[in-house]
Amino acid sequence: MLPHAKEIYAPIAAAIDSIFPTKHAFTMKTDSGISILVHIGTDTIQLEGIPLELGANEGDYVKPGDFLGTADFDYIKDKGKGIEMYVVFPELDDSKKLTLTKRDRVSSQDIIGTI
Repeated sequence: MLPHAKEIYAPIAAAIDSIFPTKHAFTMKTDSGISILVHIGTDTIQLEGIPLELGANEGDYVKPGDFLGTADFDYIKDKGKGIEMYVVFPELDDSKKLTLTKRDRVSSQDIIGTI
């Protein structure tokens, strides 16, 4: 999904499990134990966190739509990196059902999927 604003919001109710030192990605864990990886941009690890500010901390519990931080997507593009936002479920298997709603554009309050 391509961002339309610099603000980053929580996609799901979960605890912030870990934040990469370069702030380009963080992991979350839901109450039911589902892990989520949120990755900001493509190859943004190489930018060493310069265009990213996260206000959330490891251990914080967030709800969908809670403000997590900002990204300077113009800076990211100027450095030749992708600005895609990835929400990955690395441990999702057939025992859990993920239903997504396709939308061209979403706001921080839109529900785009359920588990």
